[in-house]
Amino acid sequence: MNEPIFLPVIVEGIGTRADRTLKITLGTQELTPAEAGRLFSLHQSAAYVMIKEELFNSAEKDLLDKIQADATEYNGKTPSQRLRNVLYRVYETDPQSFNDFTRYYEYQMERLISHFKNKIEGDVL
Repeated sequence: MNEPIFLPVIVEGIGTRADRTLKITLGTQELTPAEAGRLFSLHQSAAYVMIKEELFNSAEKDLLDKIQADATEYNGKTPSQRLRNVLYRVYETDPQSFNDFTRYYEYQMERLISHFKNKIEGDVL
């Protein structure tokens, strides 16, 4: 695991996305070439962020050292995030009779749940 990068930042923007995730824009002060290089090496990578208004204490830094990215993630997304994104793309091309993605998503998820639930003989979830 690479060493964590500790940087003072300013939260410059928070926005919502169509799939109900958030986009957070952080600004930093001028970085050394080594620090900038480490950040650029993370571009389009899954990463974890811990944010607070004060400096991290040693216990919090130790906690950060123990965190590891989930090995089952694909391109920085969990399987459930990937499924939601795929369903959103299908909704964009064919919304059927749904006026918003949330209702479409709930309907499709219920169909999937029912499908697999029906495969369980005698068990009730």
